[in-house]
Amino acid sequence: FFIPYKLCGKLFRTGTGLLMQSRPSSKPVLQVHQKTPGLWWPPALIILLLISVFGLVHIVHFLMPSDWSMVFVERFSLSPMSVSGQHADATGNDVTHTFLTHAFLHADWAHLLLNCFWFYVFAQPLATRFGAGRHAPILQQLSGSFIFLAFFLSAAVLSGFVYVLINLHTHVALVGASGAISAVMGAAIRVGLRRFQPGGLEKG
Repeated sequence: FFIPYKLCGKLFRTGTGLLMQSRPSSKPVLQVHQKTPGLWWPPALIILLLISVFGLVHIVHFLMPSDWSMVFVERFSLSPMSVSGQHADATGNDVTHTFLTHAFLHADWAHLLLNCFWFYVFAQPLATRFGAGRHAPILQQLSGSFIFLAFFLSAAVLSGFVYVLINLHTHVALVGASGAISAVMGAAIRVGLRRFQPGGLEKG
């Protein structure tokens, strides 16, 4: 009976060990659904506000008569030829504002919808990285949201400068937020890659 006794004891200990391993750990586990932002989340409001402005501007532009539409595009799109002259367009108006306003114009509905989709996908994790996490204090959420907004607008202006430098002698005007959204996508991907490094977001 000695050998079966030892064998039963070994099986008992093995089964107990497997049972203990199958029990839920007492250590906190990161749950993705706890970080899913709601509409009350300040960054979500900023993101939805920007998307709403994109849509509203495009609807107004779409409903304009053709002659008004041409003037509207000429007034708010970014033309390298106008900028490289004396920072004034054909009517003598200052055009420095077009470094920002071009981002709120879109060529057609497909251009608008694609930009809004990618912006919505990548903007939320980037806003979280700026300190505007859902479980952060409200003041930190607000400050992080404004930092994200400043980042987006600055990226729009910078993309306009790059376009003018590359196309200094072209008549083709720039419209769309693709440059700023590309910056948001790149920054969000960088944040995501840092999660896979040893130490998570604290490394690098």
